[in-house]
Amino acid sequence: MTTLKRTPLYDWHIKHNAKMVDFSGYAMPVQYQGVIQEHGATRQSAGFFDVSHMGKLWIEGPQVAEALEVFVPCDVLGLANNRQVYTALLNEQGGVIDDVMLARVSRDQFLMVVNASRQTQVMDHLSDLRSQGITVKWLIDFSLLAVQGPCASQVLQTLDMPVAAMRFMDVFPITVDGQSGWCSRSGYTGEDGFELCLPQRVTQSWVDRLMATNHVTPAGLGARDTLRLEAGLCLYGHELNEQVTLAQAGLSWVVQPTRRIGGQREGGFIGAKVTLDDNKQATKRVGLIADSNIPVRQRSILEDADGNTIGSVTSGSFSPTLKKPIAMAYLDMPAWANFQHQDKPMVFACVRKHRVPMRPHKLPFVPHRYHR
Repeated sequence: MTTLKRTPLYDWHIKHNAKMVDFSGYAMPVQYQGVIQEHGATRQSAGFFDVSHMGKLWIEGPQVAEALEVFVPCDVLGLANNRQVYTALLNEQGGVIDDVMLARVSRDQFLMVVNASRQTQVMDHLSDLRSQGITVKWLIDFSLLAVQGPCASQVLQTLDMPVAAMRFMDVFPITVDGQSGWCSRSGYTGEDGFELCLPQRVTQSWVDRLMATNHVTPAGLGARDTLRLEAGLCLYGHELNEQVTLAQAGLSWVVQPTRRIGGQREGGFIGAKVTLDDNKQATKRVGLIADSNIPVRQRSILEDADGNTIGSVTSGSFSPTLKKPIAMAYLDMPAWANFQHQDKPMVFACVRKHRVPMRPHKLPFVPHRYHR
């Protein structure tokens, strides 16, 4: 049996009665007191998430911004210091190798956060950077922690963190117990919040101080998933994979204006030919909501009223906020186009012996509350 990797907070999770599961080869907390409670605490106050399993990649060197523009469709050259952007690494067919957060720490230094399950693929994909004299290395001695919710800023300020002036997608250097790290105003819940990249040696003591404020609830992967689903955010391996293009996923906006057709630096990134000419995609990502209480899960087949297969569910769960089952799915383009001309379009999710009626719903299900 393969031994699971552990984050620096593994013992802390056990001490706080977390239920641990295998997630991308890491022993991770799925819940503490319960998904509904942890979800609600994040929406109403603040939730704390250990996301140290995610890869933290340091990229540094001369003309590194120019080099990175070959790999991502965003305006790397125009990205200001202390700012980050959500972007994607694409293959030649326009499929998503990974969706990543890319932060510019200084002129020649970048921090890229990648999904835990895609670390090997990302490193292989970026291997040409080394031949250009650019350093590409994992920050293996750093943790990644998230504090999310409407009270997140207030809580961090009580710990003497200067976060009040930060905007959504800002990334500032911070010091904790004499150790240098970074704090970004971003997250994966749709709420205002922060992610902190801290040296492992100060992680547990800082988390203890955070919990001592009594305004933060520890939350696991279960709540993280229901929160991101309500926020209509993609999860790699569900909505995204190497066969799905940005257009299919509803992420064409990831290609920033400078890199689009007619832009100052049109194309020039891996997968640009397909990505910039992706007007005939076969499927489209949509949101779905059910009136019944039957949960609809990933891989459930979708049918129209006549029983024809028209798509499949990529993520599904009960929404603690809306009190109804919700899902994201890919619909065949003819079915999606047909729904645009119907007053009350309906699809049916096949769940065991049930055909669960669901209605298309605009994403996100719950409005984002980022600090703009």
